[in-house]
Amino acid sequence: MTGGGGGGPIRLSGLADPAPALTALRDIFFESSSRTVFASDEDRQAFFRRWTSFYLERCPEDVWFWREPPDGFAGYLTGCRDSAGADRLFAEVPGYAVFAGCFADFPGHFHVNCRAGRRGQGLGARLVGTFVEDCRGAGLAGLHLVTAPEARNVGFYRRLGFTVTLNRPFANRSLLFMGRSLKPETRE
Repeated sequence: MTGGGGGGPIRLSGLADPAPALTALRDIFFESSSRTVFASDEDRQAFFRRWTSFYLERCPEDVWFWREPPDGFAGYLTGCRDSAGADRLFAEVPGYAVFAGCFADFPGHFHVNCRAGRRGQGLGARLVGTFVEDCRGAGLAGLHLVTAPEARNVGFYRRLGFTVTLNRPFANRSLLFMGRSLKPETRE
């Protein structure tokens, strides 16, 4: 599913050898994370597993990479088409349940990150676009993500059509739900 001789999106399941992609995912994850200090290597690994293992184990068809020839990966998207059924996330991810009432209209969610040197070049938008089209083709009503209201990524997601927003308090801060309908528009 790559275009021409350049890079392009590819599913985790489409890789003959996923090991290089999974190593890249780990590197990009920590490069993109706002958390940089860990008590130990075990604490660092637990943090990584909290935010990625659910997707890799339970939703591998919704894990995408931006592959660059010959063997590089510049970004990834981890997604889930059934947020309401993602019970393990409710227990592992702080604040996940705060927006459970929105999952009927926006059942799918995702996380996307790119290498620092590749940000601002459209790769993240193309990964999100690939996931949007995949979910639309599967008949999903909508997608969402959760971020902080002051996060630098809010404008990026607005430009990608995630314009349904809802703020909720959680643990002495505010979380921002951003949703995008995937239902066909009706014109009268």
